[in-house]
Amino acid sequence: NVEFGGQSPTAMFNIPITAPSATISGDLTVNGTLTKQTIAFDCYNNTDSPGFTTETYNVPLDVIRYNSGHFSLANNIITCNTAMLAQIIMRVTNDIVSGYSRSTILSKVLINNNIVPGTNIFNYSRQFDSGVGTASCTFIVQLNVNDKIIGNMQRYSGTDTIKGLAHGCGLTIL
Repeated sequence: NVEFGGQSPTAMFNIPITAPSATISGDLTVNGTLTKQTIAFDCYNNTDSPGFTTETYNVPLDVIRYNSGHFSLANNIITCNTAMLAQIIMRVTNDIVSGYSRSTILSKVLINNNIVPGTNIFNYSRQFDSGVGTASCTFIVQLNVNDKIIGNMQRYSGTDTIKGLAHGCGLTIL
């Protein structure tokens, strides 16, 4: 139980505390301010991806907007530096570089090169110069130290050449 106030009236709350490297027993007294550490990461792409047809490309991520210090980004791959239960949001914006065949793009999230079930997202692109589409997915997952998070995208149907648009792809971890 955690007590707030110290004098009448007080507020009592039963709050589970996880402390994998410490044991807490008995009463806990906190003098001062108790704050929750914010763990968050947000990145996006500053440049277009190369045009692709049948290949699988990494979702381009090259600019860190915010990092609480618990993640790193290199070569479109995010590395988790602390174990945590995380909400991950990925968005992908694609366009057609060339073609008029009404292509569909499949994107998904992988952790340690394993596809995260339920993260398939699809974009439909009608034709060159009018095929921009954005799709996103959100999920909750347990991350471990050194987990590698990456987004992949590929042309799923059609024959157009596709690209990921600058400032349209991103990944957020909360």
